[in-house]
Amino acid sequence: MKTARADFIASADSDDTMKPNMLEALWNASENGYYDIVTCGFDRVDEAGNFVSTEHSGRKIIVNDGSLEIFSTINPAFWNKLWRKSLYTENNIWFPEHLYYQDTATTPRILSKAKQVRCIPDSLYNYRVRPQSISTTTSPKHIIDYFKVFDIILSFLEREGIKEKNSENFLSYLDRSIAHHAHIGVQHGLEEKEREQYLRHLLAFKIGYIENRKLLIGKTADELLPFLEQAHTISDLLSPDLGRCDAASFIASGERDVDRFWLLALVWQYKAAQSIFAWKKIPSVDAETPLAKLAEICLEFGIDMRPPASFDETDYLARNPDVAQAVERGEFRSGYDHYALHGHLEDRGRTSA
Repeated sequence: MKTARADFIASADSDDTMKPNMLEALWNASENGYYDIVTCGFDRVDEAGNFVSTEHSGRKIIVNDGSLEIFSTINPAFWNKLWRKSLYTENNIWFPEHLYYQDTATTPRILSKAKQVRCIPDSLYNYRVRPQSISTTTSPKHIIDYFKVFDIILSFLEREGIKEKNSENFLSYLDRSIAHHAHIGVQHGLEEKEREQYLRHLLAFKIGYIENRKLLIGKTADELLPFLEQAHTISDLLSPDLGRCDAASFIASGERDVDRFWLLALVWQYKAAQSIFAWKKIPSVDAETPLAKLAEICLEFGIDMRPPASFDETDYLARNPDVAQAVERGEFRSGYDHYALHGHLEDRGRTSA
């Protein structure tokens, strides 16, 4: 791609074929290069070349005004499209090497840079469906590579400053990608017990990745190895003893990280013990969730909001008699409940035990 001299590029997978007029039709649809990306429909064919089905995105023009849904506007495949080469070269976006699902990692990043996209419904590409292709087989590499791909995308969104507005769509993209592998790839070559085990491992990887990435990203191998040796729950990934960590330095700078991470661990522990259906009802939380929001979740779902050992309950109530009276009236379960919900926002002091 780096050595290509034309302004537009296209490619076919080694086991697929372009129909004779594909490139001509895509170039004509580009209107002499006005559109950055032109995509066409494709036919699925079996190993003998027999027609199976057709898929296309209809006839439409897509303008990227900054709100383009980069994860579902077009299918991520590279092969049924004509691409402006400068989308790659000028933005330093390349296909990751030695990974499966390279298209999955690359197309959303390219779409974020495209200005004009055109779709035509003509089926101009033959996509060969094979029982032993990457899409229809399983292995540990399949699982690991998915999460390497998701890391590439998330790192890009973070660098570009567009992670927040794309977070929900990214999670849907992750869901669709994993579900596609579960429904297509896992159907071939595995006995029933092996398939059940593979799906359990795939689900554990997915949930663990979503919940824990922020806690683990940026850690060195030396920092990660002890977790692999000893960590059993999400709370083990936090400070070794949140209840006894020195809160003074956090409080002096106006931070509430001790209490925030403490409640974060309580919410995570509670979620980990729930069924998948109950688990999904609890809002997603991470290392950036505000303390008051975590406290509200604890109250809403009946999570025991016990104070960390570093919080002096007696002192807090003594310094805040109105809070002590509210606790006596049953308005709060404890002084710590009040502190987590309101006190830290009202600049009421937090004295370490």
